[in-house]
Amino acid sequence: MEDKLIKKAFEEMKKAHPQGDACPDECDFCRFLEGSMDDEKGALMEKHLLSCPACTDYMVALHKVSHFPADAMLPKVPAAQIAKARGLMEGKERAASQETTLSESIKDFFSLQWISRPIPVMAQSCAVALVVLLVYAAAYLYMQQGTPLSAQFEVTGMSSEVTRGTTPSAWRVIKEGDFLYSQDYCRISFELSRDAFAYVFYYDSGGELHQLYPDPAAVMLNKVEGGKTHNVPDTRDACFMLDDQKGNETVFMVASAQPIGNISELYQAAHGLNRDEGLQLFREAAPVFKVLNFIHQ
Repeated sequence: MEDKLIKKAFEEMKKAHPQGDACPDECDFCRFLEGSMDDEKGALMEKHLLSCPACTDYMVALHKVSHFPADAMLPKVPAAQIAKARGLMEGKERAASQETTLSESIKDFFSLQWISRPIPVMAQSCAVALVVLLVYAAAYLYMQQGTPLSAQFEVTGMSSEVTRGTTPSAWRVIKEGDFLYSQDYCRISFELSRDAFAYVFYYDSGGELHQLYPDPAAVMLNKVEGGKTHNVPDTRDACFMLDDQKGNETVFMVASAQPIGNISELYQAAHGLNRDEGLQLFREAAPVFKVLNFIHQ
């Protein structure tokens, strides 16, 4: 501590009174104060001190530091300030330790090295990873809940060789009131803004209602993934072919964030209603309702 004080005082003196090489260095001051400097250099030192106030002040300060009484009392720091400083340091150390532990635990879990370690270490790594996964899951659910449910619904069609006598044309989007012909191909696609339950139905030319999606025989209904295009039929390159029964046809879908518990009952009830009444029944049962009417020629 004494050496640090001497060095600091000397540096401040040199900054305040810069005199280049004319002033002795700190080693010369110490030798002079201790009496170990030879007579010739000592005489030069005394002469310099008489002409340099800065070095004189430094020598006085140096003498006080080096001869500080052993029984002298330093200013006492209040206990409250000491406790506050200790608390701040402990808080920073604890936060840094927790941050490091969490980061290391996550890295450790994904490295799979914990598999070969004792059970307590394995349990700790699994627990930390589980907490991280739960946080991500909660954030995902929160974002899902905050996103309004909406849907894009589209029917596309393509003329067949039978109806045109030529090679099949490209797929085109069927708009409200468009024409499709017997033996033409068609398929349905939809996309939801968020994960939800979706159902697709079809009124044929004879007014008969059919459930196209999901499979009516399915025991468990799974949520449809949002932000992704889903096709009906869902098999790659699969499509429907229109039969020979001509007339007005309707494709519609309903979607809900929660399963429509009475969907089977609605489906059965709609069979006893005309088309407009059936559509109204489904429209009132779900927050999202999309419909397309086309003419089968």
